[in-house]
Amino acid sequence: MKLKDCFLEPLKGTGRTEFVNVMGLSRGVGATHLAIMLGTYLVHGRHCRVAMIEYGQHGCYENIRKEKKTKRVRLSVKAAQRHAFSYNGLDFYESIYNAGFIRAMAKNYNYIIIDMRAEDILSPASPLIDIWLNGMISIGVMSMVPWKMHECMERLERINALAEYKKVRLVSLTGKENKKINIIPYEPNPFSIKAQNLPWLNEMTGLYYYNI
Repeated sequence: MKLKDCFLEPLKGTGRTEFVNVMGLSRGVGATHLAIMLGTYLVHGRHCRVAMIEYGQHGCYENIRKEKKTKRVRLSVKAAQRHAFSYNGLDFYESIYNAGFIRAMAKNYNYIIIDMRAEDILSPASPLIDIWLNGMISIGVMSMVPWKMHECMERLERINALAEYKKVRLVSLTGKENKKINIIPYEPNPFSIKAQNLPWLNEMTGLYYYNI
């Protein structure tokens, strides 16, 4: 059974746009994959309007735009048109560097998922610090492979020092689950969620917190 075959009640609106930060603590750890999974769940499972923001230029969104049959996004903000495309009910914005632009888009969506990298928030005077602090959910995607895990934890410690030790949900695509790190359920296609993975996505707010 897939997401489209399940009955899920729509989320009740809060009257404001919620920001979800998904940060890759190292390269190739699956941050974009998880961000799309969350977006797919919110759009097709909870009937929300969702924007996917690629902060910086990672190349992943460009690949989606080139490989998939995408559509144009109709927006009141004309400046956003050249950065935007729509696929599978999600509105994607690639290569965004302006935090003010992200805030300006809030009126159009129920959720804005910001796909970022640790180096983006650690750069001097990064505007992402404010967004990171004000996000409803902040997720750190890491690797539990030994030679990458040390790098991920070191970056998280630096970010927490900058961001006043904000609570971060730590997740990983690999390794064994423990009290500090939650394992992301296997989903080969993030645009099509299997029914057995719905409880994990539905309970994202119940993931373990980890403070340095």
